[in-house]
Amino acid sequence: AARARRKEELARAPDLKGFKALRVHISGNTMVVAGHKHPGTAIPRAAGFNADTDKLLWQEELAMANKSSVREVFNFDALVKGRYVAVYGTGQDTWHVTALDAKTGDRIWDTKLRPLFAVDSIDDLVVTDRHAFIVRTSSMEIFDVRKGKLLGTAGSETYD
Repeated sequence: AARARRKEELARAPDLKGFKALRVHISGNTMVVAGHKHPGTAIPRAAGFNADTDKLLWQEELAMANKSSVREVFNFDALVKGRYVAVYGTGQDTWHVTALDAKTGDRIWDTKLRPLFAVDSIDDLVVTDRHAFIVRTSSMEIFDVRKGKLLGTAGSETYD
């Protein structure tokens, strides 16, 4: 059922030249399509549309880094209350979380996640109107979704 739903959502994504859609988020009359550059290196991108007319409002690369350092892995993002939040990686072991205004594509903030002394993978992202929860290998970080500020951490960040 989830695979069929995702296929149906992707069919809703308007075509964009040089862009491969991965996920579609709709809130009110705003649609954000998460994807990557295609063909070529799969650099994470997002595009905002008017959900009623499919008119392109903006298109942005997510990473605020040298393109050659951006990881092609792009699995976690959300659209909540007019804010598009996504996690992307740079280099071998650095993660970032960024927020864009869903109507304009303007970057609200971009925060580099603290390095962990452990295997570090992003396992989930949950966004509410006040917080972004990022589940890492064995811990969870809680961010203020308005400012991108780390509020706290739960779980273990080191090997015992």
